[in-house]
Amino acid sequence: MIEPPGRDHHERDRLGGVCTNDGCVPTRVLAKAARLVRDTEQFTDFGLSGGRPLVDFRRLLDKATATVERVHQMKDLPTRLQQAGVHLVAGAGRARFADAHTIAVDDGRGEFRAERIIVCVGGHARRLPFPGSEQAVTHSDIWAFEALPASALVVGGSATGCQLASVLAAFGSQVTLLETADRLLGVESAGAELQLGGQRGRPCGPSVADATDRVAVAASSDIRT
Repeated sequence: MIEPPGRDHHERDRLGGVCTNDGCVPTRVLAKAARLVRDTEQFTDFGLSGGRPLVDFRRLLDKATATVERVHQMKDLPTRLQQAGVHLVAGAGRARFADAHTIAVDDGRGEFRAERIIVCVGGHARRLPFPGSEQAVTHSDIWAFEALPASALVVGGSATGCQLASVLAAFGSQVTLLETADRLLGVESAGAELQLGGQRGRPCGPSVADATDRVAVAASSDIRT
């Protein structure tokens, strides 16, 4: 049994969670590039000329990945945790409760005891149980793409789905967004949905379709593109 003094922090994957590694940080790089593309729509209003820029999607994704690494270097979370008196157990693998005050780690590192145990499970992309869903990709798979997809169908009109749909549409993909609810961004204010709705019909805006019927994805070898 391992009983290090002070506070313990167990992490299966990289520190920083979804926001740093797979969510807010890299996605904002894509969003900034999309805003730059949309700005070209106003060129003529300011006496400027020039066509829409071409998007090197793989290079842009590399930029997003490099930004994540830079944020990790700036935060230096392991050092900050150590300075705060936290014992970090990185790459701990699967953990489980042995009893109310004991966490057992499956990688052979033993057990960790504490008077209070705080569980911060984070989040991850969940595949929906519809026919052919194994052929679909999640937002976490975007970072491995080699090229911008010519078309995309995004299932889910909450924050992640709307952001991904609008970004891909700005870059030139033909995007359809499916949502079963009566409006987009259901947990946000109605004003946010109206603002996004203003993009419909624009050259860089996604089309929105009702997804109350059954969704199925046909098997395809080029489903990513």
